[in-house]
Amino acid sequence: MLNILFFGSDSESSTSRHRADALRRLGHNVFVLDPILVISTRNRLQSYIDYRTGFRLLSAHFLIFIKSFLQQLNTPIDIVWIDRGEYLSSTHLNFLRTKLNCRLLLFNIDDPLGPRDWLCFTTLRRALPAYDLCVFVRQETSLEALAAGAQRVLTVNRSYDEIYHKRQHITQGSGLHKALTFIGTNIPGEGRAIFLKSLIRLKLNLAIYGDGWKSCNEWQSLMASCIGSSLTLSLYSDTINRSYISLGLLSHRNRDLVTTRSFEIPASAGLLCAELTSEHQLFLEHGVEALFWSNAEDCVEQCRFLMGNPLLRDLIAFNGHQAIQKMGLGNEDICRQILDHLMEH
Repeated sequence: MLNILFFGSDSESSTSRHRADALRRLGHNVFVLDPILVISTRNRLQSYIDYRTGFRLLSAHFLIFIKSFLQQLNTPIDIVWIDRGEYLSSTHLNFLRTKLNCRLLLFNIDDPLGPRDWLCFTTLRRALPAYDLCVFVRQETSLEALAAGAQRVLTVNRSYDEIYHKRQHITQGSGLHKALTFIGTNIPGEGRAIFLKSLIRLKLNLAIYGDGWKSCNEWQSLMASCIGSSLTLSLYSDTINRSYISLGLLSHRNRDLVTTRSFEIPASAGLLCAELTSEHQLFLEHGVEALFWSNAEDCVEQCRFLMGNPLLRDLIAFNGHQAIQKMGLGNEDICRQILDHLMEH
């Protein structure tokens, strides 16, 4: 059993919280230090500047925040697990190492060395040499981190959560009348709104849950399909399970070939419909365990075919769920892998 100081979001809707809970289920003591307590005090303009300056203006605030938390913590710490890591500089990390005499671990499922969020992760990139182990989900990110001075890196698969994304005991597709559901945020510059508009133009019934869509140029076309904001906790898995088909979109500027949605959807017993990539094909078989498309027209054609074949649709969803369950891609599996790698060196 390890005592872990976990620096990351404690929101139940965040994958960061899911990992902290997975560490608890593995039997470790986890003490969460949530950075939202610092950044939530910033107004809109300050947040805009913070993001584009790598949160450097918040450095002193975070140091005070960390010191205050440690004053109340009377437990020796074995590992400091930094989830994402965009807020902490080498100054913070060196203070934690000196104060706690423990190992420092970075876990980041984004692409801090890629083009999309380059400014946001400026502080993180400079702090890479201060970590004992840096864990990423892209091989290219790991190699670039080594080139940027990281001591050790580990590449792991993305994961779903065994509790938050478990299969619901309801009839697949019940309660909804939409062919396709997309749960996700509008990301400027990714073309998501254009793609979804194309699906609607091709007469595919679409239900969209997520934030940021009202600000896109395609809002008038998407408005009727936007059902609500982002879904959290059981509502997320329940909606996937009740949908006939669930869409998974990649972030190309984040160099995605697969995303957490690719595993969360089949884990929730939904039918994954995602872009055709080498990594998607590595994990799931097209037409047997998931659907993969090359463009909007291809996506619509496949969805329409399965809408008229409910038995095949349910079989593919079932096969995908079974396949994901056998792969060892739960948060507990990935967290165990990371800790074993960290502690054996």
